Amino acid sequence: MASSEIVSPQEALQQLLQPTPPACLDVRSEGEWADGAIPGFHNDPILTNPERHLVGTCYKQQGQDAAFALGYQLTAPHKAERVRRWQQWAATSATSMLVCCWRGGARSRLACDWLAEAGTDTLRVRGGYKSMRAVLREQLEQLPALLVLSGPTGTGKTRLLRELAVPKIDLEAAANHRGSAFGGLGSQPSQQTFENRIGMALLTGHREYLVEDESRLIGVNQLPLTLKSRMYAAPAVLLELSMAERVALTHDEYVLQPLRQGQSVAAVQQLLQAGLDRILKRLGALRHQQLSAALADAMQDPADQDRHGRWIAPLLSEYYDPRYRHSFDSHPREILFRGDRASCRDFLSGRLAI
Repeated sequence: MASSEIVSPQEALQQLLQPTPPACLDVRSEGEWADGAIPGFHNDPILTNPERHLVGTCYKQQGQDAAFALGYQLTAPHKAERVRRWQQWAATSATSMLVCCWRGGARSRLACDWLAEAGTDTLRVRGGYKSMRAVLREQLEQLPALLVLSGPTGTGKTRLLRELAVPKIDLEAAANHRGSAFGGLGSQPSQQTFENRIGMALLTGHREYLVEDESRLIGVNQLPLTLKSRMYAAPAVLLELSMAERVALTHDEYVLQPLRQGQSVAAVQQLLQAGLDRILKRLGALRHQQLSAALADAMQDPADQDRHGRWIAPLLSEYYDPRYRHSFDSHPREILFRGDRASCRDFLSGRLAI
């Protein structure tokens, strides 16, 4: 029979940061997972949503012992199938597996017993998801020094941030959103999962982290208040590009990239039009109509950057630039450096070198 050990939540999270982390299994129900997940874990419940509901009802009506008995009764018929699935997901039955449930109790203990019987070494997280979540929330309350990468919309801040091999927090990746009216990339994580992703980035323990300037909301996800407050107070590096360069970057990111990824012209146009529709009130009916017509005309030739500039440039200069200036003026901060892409890259690489 394989071994089964208990590890602290801190040890479990550090395991996730290793170059080759163990297979990490979260056996909470689908609903619990949707409420909040730890990056690097895979969800495959030992009790599904309906089964957990039955156990919870039994607990309220008959007490803990009866609920445990019902849980074993419900899971026993699925034991072989679930163990096989867990081991298949982990690639080999010999792989060590890190296992958690909500509080590191009956569900993860049972899963570890089953896996040990099947020959898989396991590490059970003491305190489960709840304790790991507490560790990550602590990271958000005890923040290190931050350096904010700022600049108007369309200057490629996210691209530059992702190119740099420096300590950083990629907020848009954590939210799965580009942070603008046109920024949807698909479904976004729950607020807990979003915060957990940020907390994981901070676990690397560096003295200073680069973070992109963002508004309080990134799609539906809210920046934790402590983080946003620290960003307002942190020094900034300003990325400055010409309007022509900003139009080219915006055209590539929002038109050409989706097309290269297989989206149809009609689908891309629909998404961009939806973005314009979301800011109709701020644009005004007439300007919204004009930009919509320019967008429709430009999509007749998606590769024509000049035609796309007829809706992108006014959108940047008339809508996004005033909002950026207002935000920056409302929260003035020290500017450490300003320049084009190459000079900002050199400055940041030198300051934040690992």
